[in-house]
Amino acid sequence: MKSDLEKFLSVLLQLLRGLKEQLGALAWAALGVFLIGGVLACAFALRWIRRGGLRTGATQRFFAEQRELKRWFTNHKP
Repeated sequence: MKSDLEKFLSVLLQLLRGLKEQLGALAWAALGVFLIGGVLACAFALRWIRRGGLRTGATQRFFAEQRELKRWFTNHKP
């Protein structure tokens, strides 16, 4: 017969093994989310660089375009 301590330890080890398997899947899911986020951040950074980045006047032109878009959307409400 097993003692209560041996039963407890075996159940605890089984629980930890199951938890390890579940966390493995969670880690892969988190890695996928980080990968997608990284790709999106790189795409936005590349778009920003191609549109002027830190070049002189790029910020003013960006905000002017944003004001134009806002004006267009307020004038063309459905």
